[in-house]
Amino acid sequence: MPYAVTEPDAPAKRDYLEMVANTVITRDMIDRYDIRNEEVFRGVIHVLCSSIGSVVSPNKIANTLSSGYKSVDNETVSRYLNHIADAFLFYKVERYDLKERAYLKTQNKYYVCDMGLRNALIQYRQLEVSRAIENIVYVELIRRGYIVDIGKNRNEEIDFVARDTEGRKNYIQVTYSLENPGVKERELSSFRGLDDGYKKILITMDRTPFSNLEKGYRLLTILDFLENDNSIENA
Repeated sequence: MPYAVTEPDAPAKRDYLEMVANTVITRDMIDRYDIRNEEVFRGVIHVLCSSIGSVVSPNKIANTLSSGYKSVDNETVSRYLNHIADAFLFYKVERYDLKERAYLKTQNKYYVCDMGLRNALIQYRQLEVSRAIENIVYVELIRRGYIVDIGKNRNEEIDFVARDTEGRKNYIQVTYSLENPGVKERELSSFRGLDDGYKKILITMDRTPFSNLEKGYRLLTILDFLENDNSIENA
């Protein structure tokens, strides 16, 4: 939200984001789609806000909300998810099985259009940096024109499979830091077995990232990624 940057201080920025989140977006969506159960609709949005980077399904969301609402069914949740994606409040990202070359029918992920709106919608709870940078990377990849899926590589998951307009793939993992050897091993293991010649890239917050990764895997800091529109091509 560019206007938020012009506000003089943090309280003013928060007031603006909360106004946009609670009035312009959810109010307009409720009116446009004739939402009859506003509480459940807002509940679905809040679950998505808390589930960035996690796989979700209508059934999982319905089960999460069932303890707080009298009747929440999968069909209603599925319809609300479609409305939320159609309004571009959240992007629905499908999971693609790289071995079977097929999209999986369940367990998608949703990324919010703007982290400031997400934070305002849930009153600035759950401010996990790792989820934030994963969301930021996704939105930036979309802005650059990539077609982005979640990759399933046997029993491992790849955060993003980003295809350019010519169909070339980039396998991308996003993590806060690689300083822990266990985290480094976990992130790199998602690339193993992918011997198709396409780039395997790790994006991290580390200021001094590891320069030597096995099998020619590339590494970018989040700032290097964001500051250069050609950072993926040049990696």
